[in-house]
Amino acid sequence: MKPQEVLASALSGVCDDLVEECRSVPLKHWNEAVFRHFFVRRLLRADPSLRVECEWNRVDAALFVDDGATLVEIKFFPYRGKEIRKGGPSRQNYAEFEQVIAKLSNIGHRSWAANVRLNGLFLVLVYFDPRSPSHRATFSSFYAQLKANHVLKSVIEIRSTQTIGDAVMTCKLLEVVGGSESRMTTA
Repeated sequence: MKPQEVLASALSGVCDDLVEECRSVPLKHWNEAVFRHFFVRRLLRADPSLRVECEWNRVDAALFVDDGATLVEIKFFPYRGKEIRKGGPSRQNYAEFEQVIAKLSNIGHRSWAANVRLNGLFLVLVYFDPRSPSHRATFSSFYAQLKANHVLKSVIEIRSTQTIGDAVMTCKLLEVVGGSESRMTTA
């Protein structure tokens, strides 16, 4: 299976897990690290022989198959209800999202990358908007229109209408174009 297919399958399962888990542990207790735990768990359940490293060379997750690596960054924006103190939809949050894309795009230029065949660079984007949006900005107002372009090879919507409590979850898998495409495989 191609890296994109492996990741999309795992993410679909994580979305199902999240719905189930939120019945006993409300969304307000979730963060990126908890989401990553469920993501890695899904990957390893599907293929116990898969080597997955978290926080590998300052990348959220690396999946190693044969002699190559698929690198994954995760951006997880939970809905905290009406009392958002930090991390809500904003230009600053979007700028941080763009920085992660730039980081992945330029990762082939890092010194350690010379010794690693990169099979793919991905960003998992998960965000929650209120079911009944008010006049405030929503994460969808920043991320709903993402499309493939010179920086993003593809944008796959894994889930977009999943309701959890008073929030709607969206999960997308974005494949990032590497700055050093010659070192990346396309198979």
